[in-house]
Amino acid sequence: MEVGKSRWIVLRSISKAAIFFFIFAVGIPLVFGELAGLSSAQILTLITSTFLLQAASPPVGLAMGLSTPAILVILACFAIGIVLAILEICDSLAASSARVRRWVDNIEEKTRKYPQIQKYGPITCIGIAWIPGVGLYGTPIIAWILKWKRIPAAFFTVCGFVIAAFFVIFFASRIQEVLRFAGNFGVILLAVVSMLALGLSIGSLRLSDLGKDRVLLVLTLAANFIVMPVVGFFIAGSLNFADGIAAGFILIGCAAGSSVLPRLAEISKADIPLARCLALILSLFSVFLIPLMVPYLSPGISDNPLRLFLMLVVFMLIPLLSGLYVRRRKPVFAERWAPRMNKISVILLIVVIIAFWALYIRDLVSSAESGELAIVALAILAFILIGLGTGYILAGKKHLAGRVAAFGTAERNIPAAALISAFGIANHAILLLVLLTGLISLVLLHYLSKWIGSREEYPVT
Repeated sequence: MEVGKSRWIVLRSISKAAIFFFIFAVGIPLVFGELAGLSSAQILTLITSTFLLQAASPPVGLAMGLSTPAILVILACFAIGIVLAILEICDSLAASSARVRRWVDNIEEKTRKYPQIQKYGPITCIGIAWIPGVGLYGTPIIAWILKWKRIPAAFFTVCGFVIAAFFVIFFASRIQEVLRFAGNFGVILLAVVSMLALGLSIGSLRLSDLGKDRVLLVLTLAANFIVMPVVGFFIAGSLNFADGIAAGFILIGCAAGSSVLPRLAEISKADIPLARCLALILSLFSVFLIPLMVPYLSPGISDNPLRLFLMLVVFMLIPLLSGLYVRRRKPVFAERWAPRMNKISVILLIVVIIAFWALYIRDLVSSAESGELAIVALAILAFILIGLGTGYILAGKKHLAGRVAAFGTAERNIPAAALISAFGIANHAILLLVLLTGLISLVLLHYLSKWIGSREEYPVT
């Protein structure tokens, strides 16, 4: 008798779930579309997209030409139908399983100690509906398990879902503005954080590490500020790139000094003190030489060297000197935060790459289809390899110093180049080239340093 009764309850709950879903999630939106002059295909496409993407589906509606109010009405009806259907399915599950009933009763007994959960719990459905992985489908299940009042829980779940959808519509209509802001702000943070990390990582200004071999210092400076700009100029001219790409190679060639050089030296088990001092000196030289060299070699980049210089001083030189000051005054704090700042700078570089590549995705796709992107990538790879070979050869027979010189010449100052290309240049092709160079060098030099380090038995500190 009890078995038959439970089957009847299950059948009734599942039937009610199906009715709720088809009436609210499908039927009412179709009627609404008929009254608003929308086609059934548009309505059903948006419903299907919402079923799969939940609150992320509004861009599909916008792409089909639906208005914002129409999208929100359809999504609200879908949310009502799906929430009520899920609650009924949960009831059927409890009716068919004694184990589930005992589990829910056990949870209810524990939550009685906290009456605020029952009183204010349904309101929290507004926020729970925003949680990735929970969303519209998980929120009513949580409300059912905790035995929150059904109508308030359903109401606040639908409200949270509609609010989330509205925010998606807002950002989707302004996605270019959001990506541009994220990219530009990320470039500034990248420059500041990378130079701050470099300053924090240098224990003291032991320039004697370089003074012991002035020839190596002079040759490394020549490689970075004479050879590499010439290489960039030669690549830009010989491959007949467009003006933006050509100017980008020249800019990268002039931008020396990377905050990740000490890390590359550490991984490859090279001379770490030498790498720190070299990174510092190259960064300082870049602040003063880039504004003079870049406009001369490529007049289209900027006609105001003073503006470029002030930009590098504010966002690179001052953070670098601040990091050195903090390291001297609070060495324990600096020692702890230097590695973290390096990791943050890598994350920021990835964020900037994603933001600007998404912003100019059409240009990238067009370049990929024409084959130009592959040629540019190969040119960047050749540029990096030339830098590696030049630095290593100039170091002569000094094995460990050669690694530092090689990585110091190949790894360019991407934050400085990105800063100039984002705020001192109108051509976004230069910025995309700089970011592509940053990505290729980040991957290539990291794995190369790991391979070199794996062949050494003891690191040099």
